Amino acid sequence: WTASDGFTTDSIGFSHQFPGPGQYTVMLVAESDAGCVDTFTNVVNVYDIPNASFGFADVCIGASALLNATSTTLGLNDTLTNTWYVNNDTLVGNSVNYNFPSPGSYSILLQTESNHNCVDTTSLSIIVNNNPTANFSITEQCINDSVVFTNTTQNVSAITSFNWIYNNSVINNNANFNYVFNNAGTNSITLIAEDDFGNGVICDDTLTLTFFVHDN
Repeated sequence: WTASDGFTTDSIGFSHQFPGPGQYTVMLVAESDAGCVDTFTNVVNVYDIPNASFGFADVCIGASALLNATSTTLGLNDTLTNTWYVNNDTLVGNSVNYNFPSPGSYSILLQTESNHNCVDTTSLSIIVNNNPTANFSITEQCINDSVVFTNTTQNVSAITSFNWIYNNSVINNNANFNYVFNNAGTNSITLIAEDDFGNGVICDDTLTLTFFVHDN
């Protein structure tokens, strides 16, 4: 046996790992005890194994995660099929969206297969962050007395920040606060609760309530 990559052997049969993708010529020379010789030549196609890879960004619960395959192959005419295994679900496509059911860390497995049945896999973990749930109560008062805003936001963490908005302006960023209104009537105030996890991942919630400032 002689292969075009320089491999030779005199075994009856053999297995051989070629150095890379491409076409290789393999020649068999058979010779009898009487010195009669015959040869046979065949071409072996060796296909490239794709390199599975993908990217994503961590998300907030309720937001759709975009999973984007960046798998590559050296085969010039190869086509790749990307299959995703996420939270016991299977999806197919170069880019897919997925909504996770609850906060936590999830493993994502990508299998990339070429049209020649060559396969590679890779896995990464994504973090699904929890959202704060904005909520508060209001103790109504008369004009020139402090209206009390009591923050009852749930899913609060050490990084949760608050913004109280009145008349389109932030008037306070404490968890709870008091405010004196000089005019009687119906008003509304908005609370924004926000967690900034970095890398552009901001999970927030907003609640607006109306209240009445009573005349003396």
